[in-house]
Amino acid sequence: MPLLSAGTMPWPTLIPLAIVAAAAVVWLLVVRRAYRRRLHDQLSLLQSLVDHSSAVIYLKDLQSRYLLVNKRHMDLWPKMRDFRPGTTPYDWFPAETAKAFIESDAQVARTGREFTFTENIVHDGEPRTYVSVKFPVTDEKGVVIAVGGVSTDVTELEQTRSQLAQKEQVLRRLIEVQEQEKQLLCHEFHDGLIQYAVGAIMLLETMAEDDRTLSPQARDTVTSAVACLRRGVEDGRRVIRGIRPAALDDLGLKAAIEDLCAQMREAGFTVTAHLAADIDTIPPALQTTAYRIVQESLSNARKYSGSSNVEVGVRRTADTVELHVADHGCGFDPHAAGRQGFGLVGMNERVRLAGGECRIESAPGAGARIDVRLPLSDRGGDAAMIPGASAPGDL
Repeated sequence: MPLLSAGTMPWPTLIPLAIVAAAAVVWLLVVRRAYRRRLHDQLSLLQSLVDHSSAVIYLKDLQSRYLLVNKRHMDLWPKMRDFRPGTTPYDWFPAETAKAFIESDAQVARTGREFTFTENIVHDGEPRTYVSVKFPVTDEKGVVIAVGGVSTDVTELEQTRSQLAQKEQVLRRLIEVQEQEKQLLCHEFHDGLIQYAVGAIMLLETMAEDDRTLSPQARDTVTSAVACLRRGVEDGRRVIRGIRPAALDDLGLKAAIEDLCAQMREAGFTVTAHLAADIDTIPPALQTTAYRIVQESLSNARKYSGSSNVEVGVRRTADTVELHVADHGCGFDPHAAGRQGFGLVGMNERVRLAGGECRIESAPGAGARIDVRLPLSDRGGDAAMIPGASAPGDL
C-alpha cells in the first residue's frame, strides 16, 4: 500500500499535526522568553552589583576597547556618562594616561596573568593614586578574550602612609638625640661630679689620718662625711649604669648585657645568660635597641614575675639579631585589654621601628617569654630608638 503524502492526507489527519506543531512553536517561544528573562535578570543583577561598587570596574577587549564600565567609573569621569562600547582610553583620558592604560592592558592580555598596577590620574587638577588589579577573561577553551579591571582610589591611604613614615623618621631622630644626650650626661657625671666627689673623699681621708690636724670629734665628722660621699658616688654610678652604661659604649653589647645580668644577680636573682661572642659586631644603633629590650624585659621580670630564675639569650644570624628573655614566674594574659603597660608597648614600638618582630608568650601561672627578631638591614641599623628609652622603671 503506497504511503500517503501531505497532499494526499485526509484533512482529519492534518489538523492534529498542525495543532501539535503550533503547540511546539508556542512552547519554544515561551522557553526562549523565559531564558531571555532569566538572562536579563542575571545581567541586571550583575550590573547592579558592579554599579554599587565603590571601586572603578571596567571590561575591555584585546584592543583595549571598552565593553563595560560601572557607575563609579562614570561618576569619577563625568564625560564617560556618554559612554559607548567600543571607545578606547584615548577617547576619555589624556594621551599619556591612555597610553599607560593600554600598555598595562596589553601586558595582561599577552601573558594571561593577573597584575597589580599603581596608576596616577589627575582629577580636577588634583593627582590621585589608584591601585588597579587587571586580570584576563578567557573563553571555555582558556583563550584570553578580554581584560577586566578593578581600580581603587588609595590617595588618602598613600598620604597617610607618607605622613606616618615622616613622623617615624622624626621619632627615630628625636630618640637618637635622646640617647646621645644620655650618653653625654653620663660622661659628664662620671668625669665631673663623681670625680670631684672621689677627690673630696681622698682629701678627707688624708685629713682624717693626720692625728695632729683634727680632734677626735672632728675626725668622727670627717669619717661620716666620707661615708656619705661614698654612698653618693655609688648611687651616682648606679644611676649612670641605668641611664647609659659605659660598657655599651666602651666594650659593646655583650659586656653591657652581662652588666645587666650582674645587677640582677646582685638583687638575688639567678640569671642564665647565653650571649654569642659576635653580637658586638652588629651596628651600634641596633646594639642600643637590643640592650634596651633586654633591660626592660629584665626589669619587668624583677618587678612582676615573682620568679628568681631568669634566662637571657642573644645571638646573631646571617641577617637578624635574635634575643629572648624568659622567666618562670606568675605570668599574665598578654591579650587582656589594658594589660600591657607602657614598658611592653614601648618595647613593641621599638621593635616595630627597627623593622623587627616581637612575640610575647605568657599565661597566668606559666611564666613569660619574650622573643625578638631584629633585621640586620639599613632600617634595622638606623631605627634603633623608640619612646621610653629610659632606665628600667621609667618605661
